[in-house]
Amino acid sequence: MSSPTVSYIPAPKATNPAPRCSGGTHPNTPAGIALYNDQISKWHTDNGTRGPNETRPYPLSPGSSPVASDECWKCGRTGHVGPSCTQTSAPGLEVRWRMIATSIKKGALATAPQVNLVGEERQWTSKEEYDASVIAAYIADQQGKEDGPSA
Repeated sequence: MSSPTVSYIPAPKATNPAPRCSGGTHPNTPAGIALYNDQISKWHTDNGTRGPNETRPYPLSPGSSPVASDECWKCGRTGHVGPSCTQTSAPGLEVRWRMIATSIKKGALATAPQVNLVGEERQWTSKEEYDASVIAAYIADQQGKEDGPSA
């Protein structure tokens, strides 16, 4: 009998969930600014006085960095942080959305699990094979549990 092998699979790299909640940024051009202004108007029409969150991301200023990209929350640019920011400040709701998105990212990175597989051999099955084995085991487990006459 062979000794068990232990395979360590690194935890999947946690992805940043915040950009999936954001519409991205427009270029800092007249056309990009016009699109941004349209987004701002629509956002305020749709959301009224409610603040941004992961289901209501606030539009990002044209030419700014994506949310949760280690950017300055005040201006939305990378390369510095709030206390040393000398740029024009982003709208208050955008600043708030950037703070929320960063906290979402930090939470996702903190909860990424380590996965360890222990087994006799490295036998990988396809999803289809695994699903079929789970269904077969379930059916076998359920036989004889119903009320009524036995066969």
